[in-house]
Parts: sequence; C-alpha cells; structure tokens
Amino acid sequence: MLLHSLGEDSSTWTDVAQALAVDRPVIAFDLPGHGDAGPRSAYSFEQIRNEVSAAIEALELDQLSIVGHSLGGMLGYLIAAQRPAWLAGLVLEEAPPPLPLDPPRPPPDRPEAELDFDWAALVALYRERNEPDPAWWRQLGDIEVPTLVLAGGEESHIDQDQMARMAERIPDATVMTIGGGHHVHTTRPDDFVVAVNRFLTVCS
Repeated sequence: MLLHSLGEDSSTWTDVAQALAVDRPVIAFDLPGHGDAGPRSAYSFEQIRNEVSAAIEALELDQLSIVGHSLGGMLGYLIAAQRPAWLAGLVLEEAPPPLPLDPPRPPPDRPEAELDFDWAALVALYRERNEPDPAWWRQLGDIEVPTLVLAGGEESHIDQDQMARMAERIPDATVMTIGGGHHVHTTRPDDFVVAVNRFLTVCS
C-alpha cells in the first residue's frame, strides 16, 4: 500500500506503482482531505491513521507492506507501532521523525489557485508536526516488522541525522540514502523501485 504526502494524492505514485506491480498487487488511495477523498470536519495524525487502518481491515488485506512518503511515512510508523497482525513490512521515504521542530515551521500562505486538497488539513497537520505527541517517539520501539528508511540526502529539508536516530529506535530498521531530496520516488524513481523491490522481496 502506497501512502502519499501532505498536499499530494495517489497520482504521485503512478509510475512507481506500475513498476512495483510487476511482482505484487499494489494499492494506493487518497488520504482524507486529499484528491478524491472528501474533506473532514477536523484533522489529526491519529484520526487519519485510524481511517487508513479501518480501510485496510475493511478490504481484508493481509501480509501488507506500507510504503509511505513524508506524511504517509508518519502514518506508516504510527500504524506499525500498533502492531497490526496484517502488516508485513514498512518503508519510510523521507518520513519526518516525531520530534519537535526547533524553530517551529509555520504553514505557508494559502495559494490563490484552486487546490486539490483541503487547506485545513495542512494547517492542522503542520501544527501537530511542530509539536508531536512525545509518545510517538517512544512507540517507535514497539514496531516489530522489518523497516526500510529511505533518505533523500543533503538535498532534503528533513534533518537526516534525526532520521538516522529514528531508525535506531526501530528494532529491525535499515537506513538507505538514495539522494534526490525529499521526493525520492519522483526524482530517483528507478533507484527507489530497486530498493523497495529488494526490501519487499525479503518481507514476503
């Protein structure tokens, strides 16, 4: 299952999904407030995590690996920390670690153009990203599935040292730096697919 980042939708995975689907079924859907998914009255990481988990259970998916980019990666490790029996592996592409931002990162100004996502989601999740629940950091140690942390290197705005610290807290995690900045799956798609395919083959 491919989970997109904040402000994007499932279409960001189109090329990567086609490549990964050669060897396995692949599913990607729009997160709440994004793409074709309707807006919500309020947004939080845990609310979206619960919606994603409920969708997976409703589809009766088993031995599922989650590949999440940025927001999608954060949702991935929040899901994995709950130890669902159906989860087989986890790929965190440039997933921000659940640590407070210093200084805090304010939301950007809302563009005047029509958006493909609910701006309220961005505002709410930025606020929570700046000051995440301290329990999330502790719960990284509860993740039991093999985990691949994919880093974008020095071109990324995500603190790479913090990503390495996050991986150290996950019992069975490996860090791989591909480069290409924050959007590894679009800037280095071939390298991304090779890395993910190798990892998922081990998990299956």
